[in-house]
Amino acid sequence: RWVATQVIYPPTLQRFNKSGLVRVAFTVRADGSVCDFRELESSSPLFTQEVIRVMQGAPRWQPATAFGKPVHLPIITDMCWVTSGLEVCSVSSGDIDTSDCVFGA
Repeated sequence: RWVATQVIYPPTLQRFNKSGLVRVAFTVRADGSVCDFRELESSSPLFTQEVIRVMQGAPRWQPATAFGKPVHLPIITDMCWVTSGLEVCSVSSGDIDTSDCVFGA
């Protein structure tokens, strides 16, 4: 949700009412910092650049825990750009077994 409130719709794409999808992978470290951003799919590099720009400045996340200890967790998220802004469509932890993990808010 925080990302959606911080992004600036790329003016070139907004002018043409362009919407699209950005799928980004990144890691939430055990200390709550986010790193290792990778574009997996995108309707436009301008959408991707803006999402990554904002996420690089994000406040620390509450990390996942496994067996009571904070752990690194790779995340994949789909962000849907619509003419009214950005919506987070889905978030997953990829192919990782998260049955012993507790996710932060």
